[in-house]
Amino acid sequence: MPTARWLAAFMDPDHVTRCSAGMPSPPPASTMERWGRARAQLSALAPVAPGAAARPLGEGCAEHLAAVSGTDLFRSQTAGRGWSFAWVDLRRMVSLQESVNLDYSRAVAARHAAAPGEQELLELCLPRDLRPRPGTYHVTGSSNQEVTIHSDDLNLMVIRAGLEPIEAANPSDPAIARVSLVIGKAWHHVHVLAVGDRCFLKNGYHRAVGLLEAGVSEIPCVLLRAGELTAADCARWPDPRLLASSRPPLLGDFLDPALTVDTPHKRIVKVVHAKVEPFSRVEVQQFEIAMPAG
Repeated sequence: MPTARWLAAFMDPDHVTRCSAGMPSPPPASTMERWGRARAQLSALAPVAPGAAARPLGEGCAEHLAAVSGTDLFRSQTAGRGWSFAWVDLRRMVSLQESVNLDYSRAVAARHAAAPGEQELLELCLPRDLRPRPGTYHVTGSSNQEVTIHSDDLNLMVIRAGLEPIEAANPSDPAIARVSLVIGKAWHHVHVLAVGDRCFLKNGYHRAVGLLEAGVSEIPCVLLRAGELTAADCARWPDPRLLASSRPPLLGDFLDPALTVDTPHKRIVKVVHAKVEPFSRVEVQQFEIAMPAG
């Protein structure tokens, strides 16, 4: 069963209750005691000023970055937004998430324990190959009108869906159209929101925490400039004012045992379901579910 690591020091009891729905059973008293001790640490934390420590990527990365930014997916995700490729300091990053899957982050730490070089970090944080790995997704139900896919990769998504006209192959072929369903990874690059004088990690938590654990403090990313955080950006924290406080949750706090609590967590899978509806319409549903324990 996966293990979740929580930034317990920053989570009030209501927040803990909401998140416990993903646990296989209610947290035992000993876990709640650890949560209380972590919470008590918050008042003792010194204020910090997590400034937006970022610097441009060097010219030696031009070919790699051109391949990353040259896709339709990248252009659609950055359209109308100010952005740049940059190196960012993980130690000064504000966390928009209250938890990470510890198994995933530790796997990253193990793979990159030997001081990864610049090219290795580029391939990890700004990958050119976005193809889902075989074995991470499974067609679990299909018919002539619908298909369902389950995936352990939560970044899997439908990129395009629709009906394409086709010409009949022979006089006995009644086909006039086929369903087109293109499935791939969501925008899988590490990206960071720069708001005022702070940087907030938006995507790439397991890679970032794993690299911090491996001793890497600076990584390449897509730096998106924003005037303010949106409600969706702050959704993981019940009180968004925490993120603007003098001591917000930082990425490095995931490595502090005094501020965190580890618990078992249900396995989360991504489900993509597509169905052909009347009047030449394809309905697509994408959602995440917690799998039962066992």
